[in-house]
Amino acid sequence: MKPIQERVAHSLVSALRSGTVAREGLEYIAVAVDGVQTEIEKELDRVAKGASAFRLVRGGYGSGKTFLASMIGAVGMQKKFVVSKVVITKDLPLYKTTAFYRQICRNLYYQRQDGALRLLVEAWINDLETKVCDSGLSEDHPDFLDAVCDKIETYLSGIDEQIGRMATVLRAYARLRFEDKTED
Repeated sequence: MKPIQERVAHSLVSALRSGTVAREGLEYIAVAVDGVQTEIEKELDRVAKGASAFRLVRGGYGSGKTFLASMIGAVGMQKKFVVSKVVITKDLPLYKTTAFYRQICRNLYYQRQDGALRLLVEAWINDLETKVCDSGLSEDHPDFLDAVCDKIETYLSGIDEQIGRMATVLRAYARLRFEDKTED
């Protein structure tokens, strides 16, 4: 194991003092979790290859639910996954799907960066722009932005009727992003 960075050590000590679980450095304080970590890594490797997985963690107070969820998140970030952690409560029950989904999106992070939703959207739009370029349309072509927006609509059209609003937002985001690029 590599030496602990001072910033990570302070984060761990601060979390332990406040009775919470740190977001990073868990490998320095985790004990007797080798088997669990191996299983988490195997599961995430399967997901990286296209499988899907969903887990709920249940247990009494102090049984390690938050620690386990944080450990799963840490392993996921090491494997370059986007991670979100949401705690089901009386105020945020699982059956309030819209609020629950919003909380998932709010809590997204990647490589220790909050706000991973923007990173995801940027990467996705970059990919769509590349596909449009690969089809023979250059970024300088007057129809380039419309072609990117058409791709957004195409990819989201079969998902859900509420996605129409999402497609509108993503098209507007792509347009603003493109205008910022062309102004430079």
